[in-house]
This record gives sequence, C-alpha cells and structure tokens, in this order.
Amino acid sequence: QWSPQQWRSLAAQPAKLREEIETHVGRTAAAFREFFYAWDVVNEAVGCRDIQKVVGEDALASWYKAAGQAAPDCRLFYNDMVMIEDNAAGSAAQEEAFRIVKMIREKGGLVHGVGLQCHFGPGNLTGIENALATFERLSAMDLEAEITEFDMALGDADVEYAYMRDFLTVCFSHPAVSGFYIWGFWDGANWRGNAAPIYDRNWKEKPGARAWKELVLDRWRTAAKGTTDANGEFRFRGFAGEYEISAGTREGRKAGVRASLQREGTTVTVRME
Repeated sequence: QWSPQQWRSLAAQPAKLREEIETHVGRTAAAFREFFYAWDVVNEAVGCRDIQKVVGEDALASWYKAAGQAAPDCRLFYNDMVMIEDNAAGSAAQEEAFRIVKMIREKGGLVHGVGLQCHFGPGNLTGIENALATFERLSAMDLEAEITEFDMALGDADVEYAYMRDFLTVCFSHPAVSGFYIWGFWDGANWRGNAAPIYDRNWKEKPGARAWKELVLDRWRTAAKGTTDANGEFRFRGFAGEYEISAGTREGRKAGVRASLQREGTTVTVRME
C-alpha cells in the first residue's frame, strides 16, 4: 500500500515491475552517490512481501547487485524491525531475516550489514544480553550492525536514563556495531510524539540526553597531555576518531596537526621549525 501507484499498477506484469525497480535503484544512486555512506537497499522484507509475491524473492538479490554496481563505494544494508526489538534474538522472525540476508548473498547480492530498528516501549524493551547475542551473530557472519531507528518511550525517567546509558555502552563496546542513528531527537518531530530520546516538545532535555552527553560528548573522548621522551615520542591510548595535536617547547613555540586515530593505532609526526 505504500508503493508508488505506477508500481502497484504492474501487479500482473512481473518482468516490467522488476525493470522499474532496478531502474529506480540506479536513479537513486545517480542522485545521491556523492553523499552516500550507507544505503538500506531493502527494508522490512520479513513483514512486507507484496512485491516479492509478484516478482519472486530472488529479485531482492538483483536489487543488491544493482545497488553495488551503481554505488560501489557505498555500504549496503538490509533493514528490519524484527532484528532486535522485543528480545528478538532467536525468534522466528529474526531467523527469517537472517535467512533472507543469507539468500541475497548466496545469489550474488552484496550485503555489508544489517540495520536494526529500535523503537522501544515498556512492552518491547530488549535486554542488553539479548542485544549482545544479536551483535555476536552478525559478527560471526561478517556483517556490520547499525542501530538505524532508535527511540524510546518508557514512562519512567530513571529507566530511560539507565537504558540509554546501557544500550549505548553495549553498542559502543562491540566491534560489529558501526553506527547509531536516533529516530528523531525532538518530540515535536517524532513519529510517536513522545519517543524522541533527547528533547521534549519544549526543548527540555530528557533523561536520554544526559546519558548521551555523559558518554558520547565526555567519557568517550580523549584529552591527553604529556612530555615527549628522549626520542621525541609521546604515546597515549585513546578512543578512535579525529584529533587535534599540538606540541611546544618551554620557550612556547608550537606546531599543530590534525590526525585520525584508527582502531589499530596511528603514528603522527609533528615537526617544529
């Protein structure tokens, strides 16, 4: 029911519908190629099968092939609501999603990772251990995990703070998790009206904002200061990311560089003249 009318009108013409969708994939890539980082090529194929019933399930693989050819530098994802919500690890719906991703890969489609929708409420809050089990399974399949749609309306300020803190921490801790996207940070533009985790309608910070600031903007940032050794070296252990590095002498002369600290480590040379 959400598809364009010109696609719905092709319900009796599977070959034409497949052609239209592959054309759409190429047109999308042409329009956004320079901005692409990651692309949810297929969304919710477990519960939404109207197009698959017309063109066949193997068409999903053809869409990933087309996307990979049209945007070769883009990370391609499969996105679904059944991967992590409501303690999904091991559920029948999650198993079906894994089967779909496996099928796409077996038929030659390129899938780099899986997007995990996370619309949490009091009745479907996922335990941290359950989320970790999903991350572990994705990692074993050499798939990235991205939290694509995080929001929460739990009805308890203390629980919202604690869950935001714990869920962010387990995501940050696991090497399979490569992204975390909030599904609307302000209640005034949130699809449920009250589930944005950062600001309420009056722009007052919600409990999730406190957890976000404590972790993302403070604890997980590195500020190191020290003196070089006899070889002119200064070493520190920090969080991966972008750094501004400056060096000076007792006389006050300074030189500065920008550098990116990679997970495997980075060596930076600062020359002072």
